[in-house]
Amino acid sequence: MRILVTCKRYPRLPFDGETLRIYHYAKHLSNRHELDLVCLGENTAHNPEIDTLFKHIRCFPLPPINCPNNLLSRLASGLDPRTLYPRSPEMKAYLEEIASDGQYDLVWDAGCYMQSQLVEVRRSVPLLADQIDDSFLALLRSLRVADSLFKKLWYVKQIGLQWLYQFWHLRNAEAILFVSEKDAATFRRFLPFTKTHVIENGVDENYFRSEALPNTGMADAAAEIVFEGSMFFAPNVDAARYFVEEIFPLIRQAIPDVQFTIVGRDPTAEVRALTGDGVIVTGSVPDVRPYLQRASVFVCPMRSGAGIKNKILQAWSMGKAMVSTTAGVGSIRTEEGRNILIRDTPEKFADAVVDLLQNPEQGTRLGEAGRATIVAHYTWAAKTTELEALMQRIVDQRCGLDGRTA
Repeated sequence: MRILVTCKRYPRLPFDGETLRIYHYAKHLSNRHELDLVCLGENTAHNPEIDTLFKHIRCFPLPPINCPNNLLSRLASGLDPRTLYPRSPEMKAYLEEIASDGQYDLVWDAGCYMQSQLVEVRRSVPLLADQIDDSFLALLRSLRVADSLFKKLWYVKQIGLQWLYQFWHLRNAEAILFVSEKDAATFRRFLPFTKTHVIENGVDENYFRSEALPNTGMADAAAEIVFEGSMFFAPNVDAARYFVEEIFPLIRQAIPDVQFTIVGRDPTAEVRALTGDGVIVTGSVPDVRPYLQRASVFVCPMRSGAGIKNKILQAWSMGKAMVSTTAGVGSIRTEEGRNILIRDTPEKFADAVVDLLQNPEQGTRLGEAGRATIVAHYTWAAKTTELEALMQRIVDQRCGLDGRTA
C-alpha cells in the first residue's frame, strides 16, 4: 500500500502519546509499505531517523492562533467547530493536488486534526481516522473535576463543538480508530452510526526493561514513588496535584521518609510549586528509565483524560509495581491484585501504596505480572500487525465498492 500520513506536527523528540504512535507504527509499516508524511511545523525540526521512515515529507507553517485575553470573550469566541484545529490553506491545496492523481491507497489521519484539510481528498481516497483518545470522554472527565463555573462552561462548550466537528467530518469515515474500548464506547454514545475500531497502544519492550539500562550510578531509593508524564498536560497536572495534596500526606503518616518524584517535561507553575516536603519535580530528563527503575511503586492517580496511558505500559515493561485509579487504566488488560492495584479514593490509594512499600515481595510479584502482560499483549510489532490488517480491510472495501484494484 501507499499510505499518506497526516498529523498536526512533525513527530520529533521528545515524543508525546500521539507522535510516539506515529513513530513506532511508521517504523514497522515502512518495512512493507510506502509512507508519505504531511504535517504542520517547521522544516528545521526534522530528525534523520524519522525522515527515513517516509518517502516524502512536507511540513507547512503552523497557522497563528488568536486567543482573546478576556475570560468571557474566550468563552464566547470560537463557536465555529471548524476553528477547533489549525487550518492551513497551503496544506489543503497541496493535499488536494497530490491526492488527485490516485497515487494513494489510504489516508491515515493521526489525531484527526487535519479533517478540514482532507475534505476533497476523501472523495477519492479512503480514510482511517485515528482519533487515538476520545475527546468526549476526556472532556466529560474534565468537566466532572472542574473547580470553577467558568471551567465547567468551557468544557460544556467544547463538548458541543466536538460533536459538530465529529459529525461533520467523521460520520462517513471508513474507520475511526481508538486506543481504548472505553473511548470507543463513549464516542458511539454521541455518534452511534460511526464505524469504530480499537487497537491499543504498544510499548518497546526491549527498550523499557531494567536489563537494558547502563550503570547510571544512581542508588536505589529505599522508598520512592514515581509518577511520569508530560507535565504541561492538564490531566497529568491534575493527577500530580491530587496525589500530593490528598494522597501523599496519608502515605507519609505511615512512612515519613518516603519520597515522591514527578518526572516529565515542561512542568507548569502549578506542578513546580509542589516541590518540597518529600516531593521532587525533575522537569525534562534525557531518559525516564532510570527513574522508573529505582521506583519502589509507580502511581497513576489520573482523574481526567482519556485513551491508554503509555506511562503504565512503560512502567509495567520495567517490571514496576503499580497503583492506579480506574480513570488511569482505561481499558488496559488489568487483573486486580495480580498485575495492578486499582483504588479510587485517597485513603484506599494511600493504603495500597503503603502496603506495597512495606511488602516489597508483593510489589515484585505485581511488577513481574505487569511485565508478562506487556510481552503477551502490548508490543509495537503485534499492534502494527493489527493496524496493518485494518488498513488493508479499508482499502479492500473501497476497491470492492468502486471496482478498483489495490
